[in-house]
Amino acid sequence: MKCPGCGSRLSFGRFESVVECAKCKRHICRLGAVEDVVTEAKPKIVFFNGSFDGINAGHVRAMGEIKEKYSGSRLIIGLNSDALMEWMIASGCKSQDRLVLPFDQRREILSHVREVDEIVETHEPQAIRQLQALNADVYVLTEEWTEAQKPAIDWIRAKGGEVYYSPRYEDILCNSDIRRRIIGGGI
Repeated sequence: MKCPGCGSRLSFGRFESVVECAKCKRHICRLGAVEDVVTEAKPKIVFFNGSFDGINAGHVRAMGEIKEKYSGSRLIIGLNSDALMEWMIASGCKSQDRLVLPFDQRREILSHVREVDEIVETHEPQAIRQLQALNADVYVLTEEWTEAQKPAIDWIRAKGGEVYYSPRYEDILCNSDIRRRIIGGGI
């Protein structure tokens, strides 16, 4: 029998129903003499939602730590749309007084971060619908969003998923500190 993934020859022992292809590492199941089925481990879907309006070293470090912690996972960034950002600023959900970078520029910057597998535009302040649509396994957020994202957190935990709190790094300036330095001329 040949591996359907790479064509390598496979050898099943008399009592083996699953073998790993030595070349491509796929797991091949043999179901009697009727059919051969390829099964692969499904990568975890990790969803990290935010504005990333002025992406900084803390964002990038967090993404690296997430990919290290959830090795083999797909890191999907939920990038807030411009309309959502404007609503969040107007309603006081964000501490900034205006949007700095438009969506297309934020997306372009994030697309060059090697840990990012996919970027989806988000239009709602609650992450729960996006988590459900992606069938996410891990939800990443910072602790200050815990109360606002309670329905999303409850949903992911109820399905057996995980919540990962991205830390704030003492050695890295956050966006509000960066803005203060720029406005105050303290660079």
